[in-house]
This record gives sequence, C-alpha cells and structure tokens, in this order.
Amino acid sequence: MSEELQRLYSADNLELPKKIREDIDRVSKEKKLSSDQKKKLIEAVKREYINSCFEPGEAIGIISAQSISEPATQMCLAHNERIIIKSNNEVKIARIGGLVDDAFDTFGYKEIDGYEVCDLPRNNQVFVLSLNQEEKLEWRRVLAYNRHISPKRLIRIRTKSGRKIVATDFHSFVTRKNNRIIPISGKELKVGDRIPVVRYLPENCNTYLTIGNLFPVKFQNTFIKKDGLISSPHGLVSLPETINLDSSFGWFIGAYLSEGHSSHSEVCISNVNEDYLSNVRKFTQNLNLNYKEFIHHRGFAWSHDFKIRSTLLSQFIIHVCGTGSRNRRVPEFAYSAPEQFVSGLLRGYFDGDGSVSVSKKMIRAHSNSEELIDGIKLLLTRFGIFAYKHKENKHYYLLIPYKYAPIFLSKIGSDIEEKRKRLEQLSKLAKKFWKDKSYDFTDMIGGFGNILYRIAKKLKYPTRYVNNFTKRQKIGRTTLYRYIKLFERLAKEKNVDIGKEIQLLKRMFNSDVVWDEIVDIHYVDYEKEYVYDLSVDGLETFTTFDGVVTHNTMRTFHFAGSAGVQVTLGLPRLIEIFDARKEPTTPIMTIYLKEKYNNKKESERIAKEIKEKRLKNFVETISLDLTNKKIRIKLKKMKKSTKKEIVDVLREKFKNYKIKTRERTIDIEPEEEEELTIKDLQRIKNKLLELMVSGIPKVKNAIVVKEGNDWVIKTLGSNFGKILTLEEVDFKRCHTNNIHEIAEVLGIEAARSALIKETSETMQQQGLNIDDRHIILLADIMTFTGEISAVGRYGVAGMKTSVLTRAGFEETIKHLVRASVRNETDDFNGLFENVMVNQQVPVGTGMFDLIARMGKE
Repeated sequence: MSEELQRLYSADNLELPKKIREDIDRVSKEKKLSSDQKKKLIEAVKREYINSCFEPGEAIGIISAQSISEPATQMCLAHNERIIIKSNNEVKIARIGGLVDDAFDTFGYKEIDGYEVCDLPRNNQVFVLSLNQEEKLEWRRVLAYNRHISPKRLIRIRTKSGRKIVATDFHSFVTRKNNRIIPISGKELKVGDRIPVVRYLPENCNTYLTIGNLFPVKFQNTFIKKDGLISSPHGLVSLPETINLDSSFGWFIGAYLSEGHSSHSEVCISNVNEDYLSNVRKFTQNLNLNYKEFIHHRGFAWSHDFKIRSTLLSQFIIHVCGTGSRNRRVPEFAYSAPEQFVSGLLRGYFDGDGSVSVSKKMIRAHSNSEELIDGIKLLLTRFGIFAYKHKENKHYYLLIPYKYAPIFLSKIGSDIEEKRKRLEQLSKLAKKFWKDKSYDFTDMIGGFGNILYRIAKKLKYPTRYVNNFTKRQKIGRTTLYRYIKLFERLAKEKNVDIGKEIQLLKRMFNSDVVWDEIVDIHYVDYEKEYVYDLSVDGLETFTTFDGVVTHNTMRTFHFAGSAGVQVTLGLPRLIEIFDARKEPTTPIMTIYLKEKYNNKKESERIAKEIKEKRLKNFVETISLDLTNKKIRIKLKKMKKSTKKEIVDVLREKFKNYKIKTRERTIDIEPEEEEELTIKDLQRIKNKLLELMVSGIPKVKNAIVVKEGNDWVIKTLGSNFGKILTLEEVDFKRCHTNNIHEIAEVLGIEAARSALIKETSETMQQQGLNIDDRHIILLADIMTFTGEISAVGRYGVAGMKTSVLTRAGFEETIKHLVRASVRNETDDFNGLFENVMVNQQVPVGTGMFDLIARMGKE
C-alpha cells in the first residue's frame, strides 16, 4: 500500500461510499450491534475497502486476469433433488443422486474434464420430461449420467408459486427471449426473472396395476396365488392380483391420502359426509372386503369411522402411500395412470381435505406432508391446472386460482353437493374472468420481443395499447388470449394476413409451462461429496419433481443420430476448436455419395469397404512357440478370398519371414536362423495384430444413415484426404470435424469455413444463439497467418506485440520476466494495454493529437 493510501486510511475523516454506509447501518440494526461493535465493523470495512483500491497507473487488467476465475463446467443439482423420469413406460420420481450413483455402480464410469461420466446405451429406456422450442413438454431419452465433486455452497431458488430448486450456481436454467427458449446461468438470474414450471404433464397411461410387487418384501414371499387372487397364509381375505386403474380405485387412494390411516391389519377412512362414505362402501364391496362402521364423539365433534379389515390391503396402502400425516405421498403408479384414475384420486382428496371459497376465489387443500402436496400439485398438471404452494407453521397449503375452476369442475368435480355448488359458482366467475378485462398477475409470459407492436402496425391498431406490454416484456396469459381474439377479428375484417404472428402468439398461450417469477435467491451450505446432472437428447432440458424445468447446457457425449457413434459436443468441443487441437477427441466424417451410388445397397458396400480392418479383427487366437521361435495365428471362420487377402498382406509386410498356411492356421517364422528373444517375438506379435488388412486407416467404424433423399456414411475416425480420392464419393459435400485435415487437404480458406460451421453447430445443439459475426471474427483471427492458430498463449494471444497484453491473458509473471530479460518495450499502441493503465485508448478521437499554431502576442 502506498504512503498516500496509508495516510488516507489512517485519517479519521475517510468517507465510505453511500451504499457501503447503508449496508453497515442495515447489518448493525439486524444484528443489534452496540456503538463500539459498530465502530469496529466500520474500521474493518475501511480496511477491506482500502485494500481493494488501486492507484493510477496500476496494472488492474493483469490483476483481474489473475484473480477472476470460474469453474465453468460445474452445472449440477444437489443429491436430494428429485426429478421426473419415465422408465419401462412408467413415470417415476427419483432422487438424482441415488439414480446416478446406482447407474455408476452398475455400468461403471470414466473421468473426463473433471466429470465422472456414465454413458448409457442408445437403446436404454430412461426418459425425462423435456421442454422443446415449441414450448411443449415431451419425453426425451437420457444419454448419460454425470457427477462432479461438490462445491461447499449451492444456490437455492424459490419461485412465487412455492417451487424451489437447489443447484450449483453454474447450473444452467432456461428463460424466454425473443420467442426462443435459451439457457441462462444461475449466477445471471435475479429476483423478478421468470423460469419455466410445468403446467401440463403429458399423459402416459397404464390401464391396470399388478399389485404383487407393491408389498413389503417380507410379505411377497408368503403370498398364495390362485385364480387371479392373492392372499396371505393366515388370512381369509384375498385381493385381485391385478386391479384396474379406474375412477373408483383412484377415489379410494385419494380418500386415504386425505381422510385415512392404517394399522397392521386394517385401513380406516373417517368422514361424516354420507356421499363420501357411500363411495368407500362401493369400493369395499367391489373387492369383497369386510368392513365395519363406528360413530362416536371425539370430544369436539362427531366422527364416522369406516374400518376395512384386511392385512393385505393395509400393507399395500402403507407401502405405496405411507402412513402418518407427515409421511403420506401420492403412489408412484398414479403418475402413469389414465385420466379417470387421476380424476378420481383428486376428487377423493379434495372432497376430504379440500375446500372451495367463492369469496376468496380459490380452491384450497392442506396437509402436513410436503411430499404429498407436491404429488397432488403434479397430478393437477395432467389437466393443465397450475397450483401454488405455501407453508404456514407446520402445514403445507395448495392454492388453485379460480380461473382453473371450469377445468376442475369438468375434469375432477366433487361428490359432495355443497362443494359442487360452490365449484359451479366459481366456474361462472372464471368464465367472466376470461371475457372481461381482468388481469392475471401470476401467469405472465415474457421474452416476446416486439411482436405485439408489429401486429398492431399491420392492422393499424393503436400501438399505445400494446406499448406497455412490449416495453415491460410481460403479458398475462388471459390478456394474451383476449388480444389473440381481437387481432384475429381485425385481420378478418381488414383482410390482412397475420397468420405467422398469430401462430406464434398461440404457441405462447398454449405453452406447457408457466413462467414462474423468482422471489428469492440465496446460497446454502452443502455437505454431500458430489453434485449430479444428466445429459439429455435434444435441448438438454429436464424437470424436477417440484416442476422446475432446468437445463444442462454445454455438456458432452451425445450419440450422433442413429449411427451409434459417440461424439464430443458442448463445452469440450468448443475447447477443442479454439485450442486448435491436431486431433479431435472423437474425429468423425460425413460422406456423401454420387448419384449413381446413392442407394442403400451401394452405400452399405462402400461403408464396409472403407472401414479399417486390422489383422486382430480376424484372429481367433495368437500364440508364441518359444521352442521353434515362431508365431502361430488361428483365424476365425471366413471366406477363402478374405484369407488369401490376409496371407498376401503378410507376405508383403514380412518379406524376411516364412509364411506357412494350413486351413485356418498361419505360422510365421524367420527364413534364416535369427537369435530372437521372447521380447522380439512379443514385439512382432503386437505388430502383427495391428497390421492393416483392408479399408482406410483411421476409419474405426462406418455406418449408413438416411438423411432426406441421401444415403450418408457416418464414420468414427477421419482420413479426409484418402476419402476424397474414392470414385464413389461426392467430394464437394463431404465433411470432417478435423479442421487441421481440412486445412491440409483443401487449404486455409476451407479450414476457416469449417471453424465457423463447427462452432455455430455446437452452439445451436445447446440451444444457444450467437451473432455469426463474433464467430467469423474468431475464425479470421485464427487463420489470417495461413495456419490455424489456437486462441491461447501459444497462439493468437501469444502473437500480440504488446508485452502487457500478453501478460494480461495468462502467465503474467513469465511474460514480464521474459520481456525484461529481452529488453522489450511496449509502445501502448493497442486497446488492452492502455485500458490496463487507465490511459486514453487509441480509437476515435483518441487516435489524433491536435496541434495549434499559436499567434504572436
């Protein structure tokens, strides 16, 4: 610290900035600090403030380059975050940590760029709920599981509807901008931003349930199965082995979740409403179960208990739904059940624990179990109903806005007359809500650009009515609905074509998500060893149990279409490109054929011919005969022509050796007596195994796929120069991801185009849009010397003439020491070095010195 700064710090009149003073006052008030404690806090803040200052001329750019560093690949969820998956055609809720750890134990994993990655086979049956660019949710296949050493703190995000998610602050979420779904880092999110939350869950129906596997393990081994029934050894009461997932069964599950409890041998439903009890009787009688009813006074109200005596039913219910008010949950099979089952379950639940308020304009339910409330919330999305969750004391409440009342009435309804009447009244209010100029301040959509303004201009509709929405980039779903109807009517009257614009507005309105507002972001401590993520086909989005749609941007290792070729994508691929690596991690080629050969038969023949075949591909066994100093090869069964081809290659490559053949055996031994050691024989053996027999070197695999009208060959491995010499190949359309090969075969201009193409495609695969001019500028800088240079200290950055610019990028001390030894000077002709020392940069008016001729006095 300079003497001037030391003097300033020691001065009693040092004035801290206003923002810092306000923060000190706020913290002092919150912590209830005494005057002495506050004084000490001020002194400590002053000390830190002075330490962070810099003096004029100090190289702040270099200091920043050294100190600012971010682990840009940590994009993972906490171990206990639950996600929605579909496996074997059943929707399940899984904790991401347990799911990934189990897969690692089963399939193994490899370490890549600090990640532990478990690639799944292409035909695996694990899917997640993913958001596409049409704003629809669909089931997309999981390609890989990933985990990473955890940071000490994670970010927790909570939304206005009560949803929350815990992730690394680099985990990529998604937002809406210019009518596209784009990723955004957790660090960039702020309170008031909106993230997508599930509004509609795509239906996935299983019509019946086999209940035998849904009991505790100790019961499963004691079952007696006969005539489609299961019973316990000591019980007279049986249950069907399969139960239809119909409305009645769903209603009973919902009734238990709201009004039931279980003991070891009986299930009890408590409710005084006769219609409610009538439904219990019907379900019980359909299964031929014994029951008894008891009416008694609990001291504060009358109670009617309906007790079903069945150990099997009780154990089944306890296992799938839990027991105790804090431990109940929606059974997992409900998420895959047909609509009538889900409707019955929700009706049974809301008729028990739910209420309908016309004055407060809402439908409400409550529970002591957060997991149960989350499950009910997710089931409501089967009908497009979006509910809000909040907590009061120890209770969790679920609130459904009254605009959903018509859907609730028609799809779910109520068997209790009083509730049904209030639902009907609420539905009438909701229909009026959609027609009148009512506003929805919760379900808001943003990121739509100036589309409303453009439509208004086309229709000559006063733009002042839509300017507010365009400026704020927020419009309620109901308001959007009214504008769609208005614009359609005006377009018809004025005969103006706005079909594309209306289609876009309808896509916004019919989206499967609600853009939920963030109300709280803060960091939390995390004690688990790992954080976890998935690599997903498509836009890389998946959904948590709480309904938050999240994004795994810039992750790696997708399979290239149906070719079964593993390809590096995302951030690792960008690193390869800009590091100008001589060989990609997974080199691939796309080979197009001339019209004459553009058919399945010919393309398969060519793919087979170009795939490299080494001797090890034909060998069944290979052994060393140490006594006679020879190597014996036993070949696999093959055509005579293939064997002849192998023998010819051996005779050509091993001219000084005797090649003796017999049926499937080939002996190789020196013609003259040589003193060959075991090590020599082992070396020859290894050389033999890697001997090229046919095909093109480096082409490890070749598979034919159809793209439009073309039969295209996709290869793992690249030998671009050799491929372009083949008669059958349309060399004008072939491509490789090995940019150095392109430069060598086609020249630096072609390599520049390949750099642009590879970078753009990598970004687009992740749903990222970057102005092409940025990519073109990078490609120009990397290739302007006639060779491909890396964007790094050994490439573009290392070629800078300015010492300070080179030092500001990487290896600061090394550059400064080397420059001093070589007696280099910096003329400050560039931008960066002048910014570093806080000088005027040589651009614009800064490029000129003004000289005035002074007159004589």
